Amino acid sequence: MGLDPIYVDIGLFAIFIAVLAGPFVWKRIEENLEAFLFIMGVLAATLAWKWTYELVRSAIEEPLVRGIVPAVLVAGLVFHYGKERIQRGMLGLVKKVPLKAMVFIIVVALGLVSSVITAMIAALLLVELVYVLPLDRKRRVEIVIISCFSIGLGAVLTPMGEPLSTIAIAALKGDPYYAGFFFLAVHLGVYVLPGVVLFGLIAAVLVGDERPRYLERALLIKSHEQEEHERLQRDKAGFDQKVNRPPRMVVVRTEAAAEKAVADGIAHEAKLRRLAVHSVLVPDSFQDHVVVETSDPAGLKALIKDMPKVKGIVEGASRWPEIKRFLASEKDQDGAGEPEPEKLRDVFVRGLKVYVFVMALIFLGGGMSVLIERYFARIPGEGLYWVNMVSAVLDNATLTAAEISYKLNIDQIRSALMGLLIAGGMLIPGNIPNIIAAHKLKIKSTEWARLGIPLGLGVMLAYFVWLYFVPFP
Repeated sequence: MGLDPIYVDIGLFAIFIAVLAGPFVWKRIEENLEAFLFIMGVLAATLAWKWTYELVRSAIEEPLVRGIVPAVLVAGLVFHYGKERIQRGMLGLVKKVPLKAMVFIIVVALGLVSSVITAMIAALLLVELVYVLPLDRKRRVEIVIISCFSIGLGAVLTPMGEPLSTIAIAALKGDPYYAGFFFLAVHLGVYVLPGVVLFGLIAAVLVGDERPRYLERALLIKSHEQEEHERLQRDKAGFDQKVNRPPRMVVVRTEAAAEKAVADGIAHEAKLRRLAVHSVLVPDSFQDHVVVETSDPAGLKALIKDMPKVKGIVEGASRWPEIKRFLASEKDQDGAGEPEPEKLRDVFVRGLKVYVFVMALIFLGGGMSVLIERYFARIPGEGLYWVNMVSAVLDNATLTAAEISYKLNIDQIRSALMGLLIAGGMLIPGNIPNIIAAHKLKIKSTEWARLGIPLGLGVMLAYFVWLYFVPFP
């Protein structure tokens, strides 16, 4: 015996608003998003009186049966043990291919192959590839968000790519569509492929110029920081003693517009001389200066003595207000856009977190199915396209199961699925690639929304015009 339907609806709408707004208004929720969504999912299923054996079994089995958690674990182990080889290969390409072209290739290629290797594997590969690119944190996060849009969109082309496509094919396999393996590729491919290319172009434009930073991570590329530290400690050349000194931020003044060249030179020479330089940063807001984090200021001074376009070290510059603000911002952002060297235990912890996250979305979708069945089924195709923005928060596989059936014509199916696919990139809970990338790179909900929402709305508007006002195809 359940509550009056009107109270159920009000309660479910309140839960939906809490899920949507909670991570943005309370930092504690953002830091414990899995637990929060799990609690909200349990509340939604309880309020809607949806606790059934099938729901519980689905929540327990689906993260495994869909291949989400196994993919995360297997790929995590592969990258854990093969990270150095992957990154060195990528680093070789970065030196030969222009940065904008490399970003375009990564975004488009992962979007296309995600339908074959699965969206989960594509997201994990994305993290490892972007990790090597010579980008600052802001640009790295932007490229990851745009890439997740591309992966989520491209994965729909085959039933292997993501749960949404699997469920859609299953719902349409009978009369009159007799949907097969390439059904969605045939009917959505003409819309998906330009979208994937568009995301690649947007990423290439946003990436801007190469800005060298994080020397140890971007140029030395070691699979485990601790192993590298221990190796240096064992070194007999005396370098180990310098490593143990507290690092200092040293400001180097350059000639006009020469920051990038000088930063490249310092990074290159420090690597050759094995100088105790931990990072080389180019402040966006402080021109003609390079900030170097080093445990050996004297060695750095000797290194830049005869370097072209260098005017010298600025004594006391670390106390300047501009530099202090810059260093404070770097400290606040440390690690949030760059995956930390992880232990084997971290691979399994991440798998567990993804398992709980997916389970929470299934519970949440089970409870919200009451609203979907009661209200969404009555919405015309044009309206449903926009209403499907709720997939930014809810499991789009659940929405697909509720909305897609043989009773819809092909235009309605296309509209509903495109709305789900694009909106899924707006927020972290929107699809599995978002969740994996955000966990790995420690991207906050507010950061994701800052780019994801306007980008998603803009692309949705463009596709709406194409779907309903442009007679092609």
